[in-house]
Amino acid sequence: MQIRSCASLSSTDATLASQKRSGHLAELYSALRRADPFSVFDTFLHITKGGEPLAAAEYRHIVQVMLQARPQTRQTTDQILVLIEHVKRTQRMYSKATSPSDRLIARDLSLLLQDAYLWNALLSSARGRQKHLPLQALAEVLDLFVAAEHATNDLDLSVQNILSNGTGSRPKFPDTISYNILLHSIARSVPKEVGRQRTLPSSLSGIRREIQLARYTRKDAQALFFQIWQTLQHEGKPTPISWAIRVFFLVKTGQITSAQEALRESIRENNCSATAITTLLDAYAQNHRADPKMPEQLASIYTLLRSNTTLDEHPRPGHSEEDNSALRLILGLEQIPANIVPERGTYAVLIRCFTQADDLNRALQVLHDMVMAPNPASVRGQEIERDSDQNQQYVNAQGSGMAPSADIYHSFFLAFARRGTPASVKTRGDSALAWEWSIKTNNSWNVTALAQLFEGYLRVHPKDTPPFRSKPRQSNGFRAPAPNVKQLNTVLLALCKVGQDHAAWVEMQWARLAEKFGDEAYWYSFHTNQQINRVLEELRNGTDPQAINIDLR
Repeated sequence: MQIRSCASLSSTDATLASQKRSGHLAELYSALRRADPFSVFDTFLHITKGGEPLAAAEYRHIVQVMLQARPQTRQTTDQILVLIEHVKRTQRMYSKATSPSDRLIARDLSLLLQDAYLWNALLSSARGRQKHLPLQALAEVLDLFVAAEHATNDLDLSVQNILSNGTGSRPKFPDTISYNILLHSIARSVPKEVGRQRTLPSSLSGIRREIQLARYTRKDAQALFFQIWQTLQHEGKPTPISWAIRVFFLVKTGQITSAQEALRESIRENNCSATAITTLLDAYAQNHRADPKMPEQLASIYTLLRSNTTLDEHPRPGHSEEDNSALRLILGLEQIPANIVPERGTYAVLIRCFTQADDLNRALQVLHDMVMAPNPASVRGQEIERDSDQNQQYVNAQGSGMAPSADIYHSFFLAFARRGTPASVKTRGDSALAWEWSIKTNNSWNVTALAQLFEGYLRVHPKDTPPFRSKPRQSNGFRAPAPNVKQLNTVLLALCKVGQDHAAWVEMQWARLAEKFGDEAYWYSFHTNQQINRVLEELRNGTDPQAINIDLR
């Protein structure tokens, strides 16, 4: 009787445990359908508290949902690493089994641990979280790279043999994209301290310790970059993005001649990209800002790039043989490959250069070209910041150009804040759009030009904000950061410069701006500072916009 009671109790406990697990699984599937990363992870912890494993497909689905969390915080990354540790333990348990079904489960879990998509997404989010602290971002990327190597190297040898003979469609870590992210993290975080030549630690974890101990120098960065580059050449194949990163690194370390040689080598390898050319154009513009000939030199190169957008479908080997000293001086080339067309970064650099040189007409022409010229199908993937790596393909559909981002408009507004010409503005009624003005000068930096740009600025969509990814963003459900305080100060000063004697007009335009970027359904982090609030108060009190002082530092 006693034994029967215990057996009955044991059976009841097992039934309750099974029902509890079924309930947690139902909660997990519901959270997965909602794509709720926080609920997914909490439910995962409840399910696995007793040590019971999930199916490989369930682990993969959990990872996909958590990788889609926005913003991708350090906490989310740590949670994914906890999940990966659980997968590793489960994989080891199944790899020791003898049944074919268990070995198949071990293989599926091993494929997840080796999935380059998983690790590259984590690497990319770590790099992007610390944009203003690039050395800290490099440290996080190195930590994840080491964790990924441990996860893939610790697999059972027999399972690795099965994997090597399989035909999995997903690439294994590390692939070319993995190395590109690591190379770009190194290039972004070059220390100012030159240091002396020395032998680098042989492992990435050793280099991570050097960063932690503040012993990582510019010489170390150079040695590490080319060490990873050699590994990429040995294990993978450099892509146009890889070469663009190499050019960027050489420019960042002040090796312009070497960067030009790298550009020529990328052309010989058929791996040249507009990103690499744009990097050299930007470097020249920054280093020769005071040279009055610089804008004209960049304009001549832009003319060559722009002519590639008007080619018909028949390819052309290159440009004409006519002399182009600017091309040789800035890019170290005799001609630009005919398949290279301007990208977003190219337009942004040229607009910034021409606005700084007070050449509004030329800057507006570049903006027009950006909107109307044929759009490279891969333009969203040409940015170094992207997460995937695809071959370039071009289309010739007229009018399918790129929508300008807010940053491009801010280049114009900064110039208007410096050079804006006052105009007498008169409003008609209470509408911010019903107004007229009189121009007292022939200066092109006037309220007419600014008003047209301001209307375009108010049409900027979150999906057209950087960083640009390889796949176009959906129009709905994507939120982007609003312009920062310094950019808002610039816009406000530009409005004051051209508004002259009509404070109400400036205030009405600002209200439209605040309404747009304050919409939390599309934008986040919109806020003002004391200076903006002071200026708005002065405008409400009727102060002449020309008398208002705004510090842009």
